[in-house]
Amino acid sequence: MVTQQATAPAAGRWKLTWQDEFNQPTSLRKWAFQTGGTGWSLKQLQWYGASNASVDGQGDLVITASKSGQGRQCWYGACRYSSVRMNTLSTFTQAYGRFEARIQVPIAAGLWPAFWLEGANISKVGWPRCGEVDIVESNGQDPDVVQGYAHALHNNHNGYFTLPRPLSAGFHVYGVDWNPQGITWFVDGYRYAHMNAYPGWPFSHPFYIILDLAVGGAWPGPPGASTHFPARMLVDWVRVYRAAPPKAG
Repeated sequence: MVTQQATAPAAGRWKLTWQDEFNQPTSLRKWAFQTGGTGWSLKQLQWYGASNASVDGQGDLVITASKSGQGRQCWYGACRYSSVRMNTLSTFTQAYGRFEARIQVPIAAGLWPAFWLEGANISKVGWPRCGEVDIVESNGQDPDVVQGYAHALHNNHNGYFTLPRPLSAGFHVYGVDWNPQGITWFVDGYRYAHMNAYPGWPFSHPFYIILDLAVGGAWPGPPGASTHFPARMLVDWVRVYRAAPPKAG
């Protein structure tokens, strides 16, 4: 059920603080690329590295999941897949504001595309004490459902919104509005979930941005015979805003 409509950032209400339009190969310098095939605590099957990320010359970031382990070793033996997990921990963090991206996600058994935020203090306090906001993630089990989550110590939140077509059919704008009172999830301008702030919640400090396309793992399950590789997650842009202070007078 649509609970509220979200408007585009209005002039004077929001101030753009960070963006990546992916118009140039140098766009990737704004990101750090994580590497490894440890399973990332969820028994994922891919090796993460930078080589599967590119800018296509048409204004899109392309994150590719390939059926090739690139000769790497994963937690289960020789890696069978490779993909990308990229973040802004070393280049950009922010507390509160509007975080949004225009993305076309791949949908198939065993694919796990996500756009999310994690507390920048994770190295000090660990997960989930640092807090995590999943702006959108999806899997082949629910191809037409937008799924947003928040994770914290002793507290989790989830929200769902069903689209008329699979998410993979086109681009959608996924985002959150985050302030000291709570977090609201939206897709294509519609607010579909909200979490109120509570005493001691860990969403009161800077977070960083993550884009990734995992293969397998505890949530989506393994790829199936109909899962097509290479699979591509396209990101048109990522933008972050801060609420502008009210004008004097």
